[in-house]
Amino acid sequence: MSIETVVTCPLGSTCEEIKNEKLHRCKWYMEMDGEDASGKVHDKVRKCVMEWQIIMMMEQGRAGLMHTQAIQMQTSEVSKRQDAALQVMTMDLKSKHMRNELNAKAINN
Repeated sequence: MSIETVVTCPLGSTCEEIKNEKLHRCKWYMEMDGEDASGKVHDKVRKCVMEWQIIMMMEQGRAGLMHTQAIQMQTSEVSKRQDAALQVMTMDLKSKHMRNELNAKAINN
């Protein structure tokens, strides 16, 4: 046995209805275009702003996570480059130190 689901507005409003040969539409009943989480593109979808708000908050969270991951990747790359630069500088200092020691020995002999 299947139970029918009836979706109702928690505010007790009807999003769209025809009365007296006029279309009455709630101000919060908004049309948006876009792409859902699965990548499916939707054109001109109408929903209550209360529904859109939840979707937008989820999208904002997902975008924030993507930005955080991008910053972490960039930080890691910068750190690797700094480590490489420090290794080159250390090797350069060691080679200069060795040259100075050789020059000092040559002068003393």
